Amino acid sequence: MGFRRLLCAVIVCAAAGGVLSGRALAVTAPLPDCTQMTQPNVLQSAHFRVFYDSDPTAADYMTETQAGDLMGSAEQAYAGFAAQGFPTPVNDGSGFIEINVMDLSTWGISSLTCFGSFDYDSGSIGAADEAMSTAWDVFQQVEYNLYPDSDVPDYWLTNAAAQWAAAQALGYPASAMSDIGPADMALDCFDPHYDTGFQRCSENAYEDGALSRWPFYEYLAERFGRTFIDEVLADAETAGSSYTGLSNALVAHGTTFPAVFNAWTTTELTGAYTAPGLKGTAPTAHTKVSTGINAGQVASLQVPVNHLATRYVEFDRGNADTTIACYSATLSLSVTIPAGTQSQPTFYWTGPGGSAIPLAVNGSTASASIPWDTCTWAGSIGLLSLPNASTNVNSANFVITASMTVDLTKPTAALLPPAPVSVNTPVVSAPSTDAAPLISVFGPELLKLSATDRQIRLIVQSTGGGTLEASLGAVSLGSSSLRPGNNDVRYTLPKSLVSALRRTAATSNVLTLTPVSTGGVSGAAVTRKISIAPAATKTVKPKAKPKAKAKPKKHK
Repeated sequence: MGFRRLLCAVIVCAAAGGVLSGRALAVTAPLPDCTQMTQPNVLQSAHFRVFYDSDPTAADYMTETQAGDLMGSAEQAYAGFAAQGFPTPVNDGSGFIEINVMDLSTWGISSLTCFGSFDYDSGSIGAADEAMSTAWDVFQQVEYNLYPDSDVPDYWLTNAAAQWAAAQALGYPASAMSDIGPADMALDCFDPHYDTGFQRCSENAYEDGALSRWPFYEYLAERFGRTFIDEVLADAETAGSSYTGLSNALVAHGTTFPAVFNAWTTTELTGAYTAPGLKGTAPTAHTKVSTGINAGQVASLQVPVNHLATRYVEFDRGNADTTIACYSATLSLSVTIPAGTQSQPTFYWTGPGGSAIPLAVNGSTASASIPWDTCTWAGSIGLLSLPNASTNVNSANFVITASMTVDLTKPTAALLPPAPVSVNTPVVSAPSTDAAPLISVFGPELLKLSATDRQIRLIVQSTGGGTLEASLGAVSLGSSSLRPGNNDVRYTLPKSLVSALRRTAATSNVLTLTPVSTGGVSGAAVTRKISIAPAATKTVKPKAKPKAKAKPKKHK
């Protein structure tokens, strides 16, 4: 296979009546003509035709299946752009967007785009970024719809906008996130000298072609709508300048280019995107400052920033020693803003409770007092943004001074969020109504009372609080309080009831114990039978009849 791109997308330059994409590489051979379909085989879909070489001995050999996959990626992008309301991609007059697959390794490029057609590098077939790269080429045809005369004012705008459109049409694949920024590279940096191998912006061709700054257009889309880029490109075509077109489109929405640039750098600072892969990410710091544990000045430095670029300064709390006591503090920041940069510095703490704090700008000085401490925090940092929102002021030196006051009367600690807890057990729904307790009664099923015993004593175990209502037959014995655990309850039987129970049927001798909740809900009753011994019968001793006394005999 031919040369493979090292990154997910391509650099774009005006060349030979079309658009070039690929690595910066010094070449002398003339570029191929992307308006001529030279390959012998053709495969057709609803909106595309792929021309390819099926000769296995050829350097640009590919199979019909591979051609179909390439065309499938193109159709996916076509449908995605249409669903989001973008203009229809142009075709070359044949009714189809024509793709000529050939070996472009001589020029170190991955595609060459013309009006309604493009050459595609056979060495890029099957690569992980094939769908992104193809979507980028298709969106170039959408952009041609917005300027039919192909008079592209500035390729930094169209290249990055196409990369953004491809990323969001495909759901922000991982290949789109492989190289973003860097923040200190100007938003408009673009190298048109592909043919001599110049590397004006970066040694990385993807960055050199402005594509890595596509998150700016994601910010515009999230703020003004996905088709806002249509307005920008149309205004840029009318004005003949990307700067002017972007500025005019923003003014029409009630804001300015510098204000939006500053706001975007704050979104970059906090990761406040909705797009997956961008959301929650923090920028890379240019310089790091440790604030330590002692009061006084903690930093004095200068940071140069080019036009339409941003640098971030990291502030770390404490001194890396987690064993010492730490205290509440205040971090005071002062930034001297270079003339003409129209900068709005902002501070952001990435830890718990952090929020973006714009520094108060007074003339050429921006300042803020930040709640701070002397603790050492793991994984949380402070970031200060230094945006240069101008289009022509370069090497602008931002002068930063930072000092800290410490309140030794207020000890504190680094508070880290708890580790997430996984719930692996079933979730049981809890009733919203009051529930009566459950009871158990210790002892036999038949309670025997002596003839003289009028008190019933029971040990009752309860699952909760409430009351226990008792009845013997149809006669209520009253209620006792219940508490969770064991309860010693006693009920006294009226004397009249005892006598009556001896004479009634056995059903009247059933003791019913009913638990009742504190809210008055009755629970499951427990019963016991009561046996009352009969009253004792008095034993009467028989009275002996004394013998009649014999009459004494009379003596004669």
